[in-house]
Amino acid sequence: MGGRKDQTLSEARGSSLIERYIDPNGPLPDFAKEPDANLDVSYKFRVVGTKKFAP
Repeated sequence: MGGRKDQTLSEARGSSLIERYIDPNGPLPDFAKEPDANLDVSYKFRVVGTKKFAP
């Protein structure tokens, strides 16, 4: 990409509350059959709220 650089065009400050959850209707591993199964792939994330910082 020969020398192209990103530029900052604007700036915003704030915070976001992010919730991690497991969809109870989604596919989950059977830990009785696979005790070492990985639950990380079952997590989903959603933004619950955002807030802009204003001086």
